[in-house]
Amino acid sequence: GLMSMNPYGVFSSRGLSAAERDRWLGADRGAVVTPQLALAAVASRGDGAQALELERLRIDGQVWYRIQGTDRRWWVRADDASAASTLDPALPDALMSGVLRHLRGVDGPASSVVRMDRYDDAYYAKNPRSAEASEGRPLPVWRAHWSDGTDLYADPASGRVLLRVDRSGRWQRFMYQGLHSLDFEPLRERPWLREALVLILSALGIALCITSCVIGWRALVPKAAARETTGRRTA
Repeated sequence: GLMSMNPYGVFSSRGLSAAERDRWLGADRGAVVTPQLALAAVASRGDGAQALELERLRIDGQVWYRIQGTDRRWWVRADDASAASTLDPALPDALMSGVLRHLRGVDGPASSVVRMDRYDDAYYAKNPRSAEASEGRPLPVWRAHWSDGTDLYADPASGRVLLRVDRSGRWQRFMYQGLHSLDFEPLRERPWLREALVLILSALGIALCITSCVIGWRALVPKAAARETTGRRTA
């Protein structure tokens, strides 16, 4: 109950600090490619793709246009005129690994930065095939790890930092989400085993309730009968 209410956010991992957000964005170099040119690159594909939304983003000083289509997404480098016609499905690996490695500044560079193509015990989706997973917990992602136990997860397809996990977040993950939902990685990979454990634990809970009622009944009924008998004798 304490962890579900999460008073004062004591069990929540904090997001990026103001300094970390500034390092993620970097200094603005300005755009030399207009939105019209970026949209024209999509239209010139010749496969009937349509752009529904265009957003300008800045990551590590580089300016990009993120263009959302009906069923896909493209990135166009906006501060490099030679890249105006190049459509990328995600941000470059070198950009993602570089900005994540030095994101925490005075805390030092990350001890490891890796591209993940599968979920781990902190970054996961209960139903990987759901729309919620594709938006909130997509794959692949980049994970940066620091020696103090902090992990940051960033999505190269959307240009967002999706999750920050520190020691308090790991405790909540294990004590509340893990034990409450039984969604540890080995069990998520074996749904039949997780369902079997849920059924077994549910049956044990029902058995405990029944035996507790029986014990309580046996303890209380004789005492009530004894008091009634004593009352009759007194009368």
